[in-house]
Amino acid sequence: ELGVKTVYTLTLPDRVPEAWLGKTGFIDERMIREAVPDFRDRVFYISGPPAMVDASIAALHKLAVPRANIRTDFFPGFA
Repeated sequence: ELGVKTVYTLTLPDRVPEAWLGKTGFIDERMIREAVPDFRDRVFYISGPPAMVDASIAALHKLAVPRANIRTDFFPGFA
């Protein structure tokens, strides 16, 4: 309805349920390319623990996504 695409991924292989049909693994350049083919034209909203946010920003920078198209939010209290 809002035009927001959300992609869920589970990162701990030993905790992925057998019935899980979504993505697995950490968000990286390959996952971004597959989920968002026109990634350079999109705005990314990243929220989560600081290490996850930092890794996602790094992947987007490797893909040459403009800094103006990256919005972040950190969950306080996470290491």
